[in-house]
Amino acid sequence: MKKNNNINKFLKFRFGLKQRINIYERLKSYTEEEFPVYDSLIKFKARYDKKKDFRGKIIEYWLESMKHGLSFSKSVEGWIPDAELNLISAGEEGSGIEKGLGEAISFARSAQKIKSTIITGVTYPVVLLAVVLGFVAMFSVKLAPTYLGMLPLEEWPELGQNFYAFSSFIVSYWYMVLITLGVAAFFISKTIGNWTGSVRQIFDYVPPWSVYKVYQGSAFLISLASMMQSGTPLNDALKRIKNTSSPWLQEYVNDMMTNLKRGGKNFGQHLNVGLMDDETAGDIIDYSELGKFESAIYTIGNDNLENSVIKIESRMMIVRNLMIVIVGITVGVIYYTTIELNTKVADSASSSTK
Repeated sequence: MKKNNNINKFLKFRFGLKQRINIYERLKSYTEEEFPVYDSLIKFKARYDKKKDFRGKIIEYWLESMKHGLSFSKSVEGWIPDAELNLISAGEEGSGIEKGLGEAISFARSAQKIKSTIITGVTYPVVLLAVVLGFVAMFSVKLAPTYLGMLPLEEWPELGQNFYAFSSFIVSYWYMVLITLGVAAFFISKTIGNWTGSVRQIFDYVPPWSVYKVYQGSAFLISLASMMQSGTPLNDALKRIKNTSSPWLQEYVNDMMTNLKRGGKNFGQHLNVGLMDDETAGDIIDYSELGKFESAIYTIGNDNLENSVIKIESRMMIVRNLMIVIVGITVGVIYYTTIELNTKVADSASSSTK
């Protein structure tokens, strides 16, 4: 598919899941009643324009593309996620656009569950990180000056001196902490869909890259199954997915297409390139041997998408538990340091009175 460059990035940013599903559902209802897609969109635009809803402007872009002979799926390319685009395109070219819209709705809702799980999983560790930094800053700003007034730093226990140096650095150079977190977030956003190669395969076992892999593996299976059930040959379906995928996913699809060229009747073996976990890949291979490849990957893909929530929760739990351990260590260090300092101050006071 040729990329649609006529895209308003601000409007696209506002065009979220809720707005997409609303249009999908209404368009599905209209097309099931045999209203043409183009005429349905004109009606939608008129209502949105009357309410001054930004979606009217988005539909205007789509209608303009359709006036030049593009299909609905090609007109919305770039406006919606690639996985939803592939599902709508497969239905448009096969069993009907209403079928593709229905698949896109189901997929988008499952994706929203995953997104909510990720947001919840990320928020908790971030809050715990803030708690850790708060404890560290409290020690430097509140506790340390009191003890310094009673005992010179060079007489502090070694643990106390080291922790004071660390906490002072955090307080003095807090902006460096923010910059580091910002750089880390930028690195993740730029690499998660573009980074390929053997090193990336190692990082695919670590959140958030492992979360991305789970999500993309499920999306791939559903997209592939929908296209094949609409009559698209496996090789052509893989080409279409490749054309609308990130470089990371393209690398896996390239390996699958290479396997296809080598021949063999078991399509499951061709897809076993590391994108899916071993259990999922094994199921696809087994079903392929039974001659139920197309129906199998559709069922497995849907089940996998639902199970992705559980898998992602388990991966995010690793990060959460790590942060809990760090909070515990921080509190423990502060507690132990204050005990040592209190003992040292008491000993110093006792020596001075003798």
